[in-house]
This record gives sequence, C-alpha cells and structure tokens, in this order.
Amino acid sequence: MNEKKLLTLRIKKIYFNKILSGEKICEYREKKLFYDRIFRKEYEYMKLHYQGKEKIIVKLKQIKVIKNIYKKEERPKHLMTDEIYKIEFKEPFFYIEKYI
Repeated sequence: MNEKKLLTLRIKKIYFNKILSGEKICEYREKKLFYDRIFRKEYEYMKLHYQGKEKIIVKLKQIKVIKNIYKKEERPKHLMTDEIYKIEFKEPFFYIEKYI
C-alpha cells in the first residue's frame, strides 16, 4: 500500500466500534485550514484508530464538503463550522489489525 494514498484519522472508541460493526460508513471533520491541507491530496485508503491498540483500514469512497448536518444550537463541539467534510468509505473493511 502506497503511504501517500493512506489517510490516517483518530476517532473515539464508540465510533470505532460502530465502524467495525458496519453501523457507521462515514466520518465527519470540520472544514478548517488543517483539514483543507490534508484533504487536498487524493487518498485511496483510510486508517482509523483510537487510543487503544486496534486500527481499521478501509477503502475510501469520497471526501466532500457539505453543509453542516446539525442545527447551530445542536452541533457537537467537534463540528461547529457551517461547512464540514464528509468522508465516506466502502464496506467491507479489507484489513483489520491489532498491534502490540
């Protein structure tokens, strides 16, 4: 796997488990300069991990900018901007690893 085509994101364990079970098939990030720079590149795969030792690698479908899906007064702290990135990935996960 070409490292330049691998996007790595840290997520909360609850979302990690939902992705692992197939319940969650997309991730969101605020539209900020930090992510603008990261998402400028093209990626084929995404590695997701949390503070634990597990990681999941999934094949990316697309990354796009959308209007925030939450009303302003209901937005979670990590999605406060009016525009957000929607990162969609495909099932099934083709690589799951536990490392020591």
